[in-house]
Amino acid sequence: MTKSLFDAVQDIIEIVRSSSGSQSDPWKEIVNQCKPPGVIDANYCTPVEKAIEAYISEIGEEDKREIWTETEVGQMHLHEAESIHIGSIEMDLSVALLQEVMHQAFYEAGCKDIS
Repeated sequence: MTKSLFDAVQDIIEIVRSSSGSQSDPWKEIVNQCKPPGVIDANYCTPVEKAIEAYISEIGEEDKREIWTETEVGQMHLHEAESIHIGSIEMDLSVALLQEVMHQAFYEAGCKDIS
């Protein structure tokens, strides 16, 4: 079964949660930093970026392509998805996943109008 963009975001959040050796929840810390007015220190993105890198390295090419087709860039290139080099897809996917995961953090923090 291939993964969806939603599944990928949830999996990445779980990787972030499990990344800390302490008793605190790194995801909750990120969400707390996103509270209105809706800005975050870039240092809080680092655990998310590392989780995305780990996630992308763990999933197969078919899943990468499938998730990518749900992103904005993937939607624009559906007709040529199979001919695009996997390295390009991974780069696009890492950017799109960062955006989606951070949108989720802002949403959970109560910033409903972040776009």
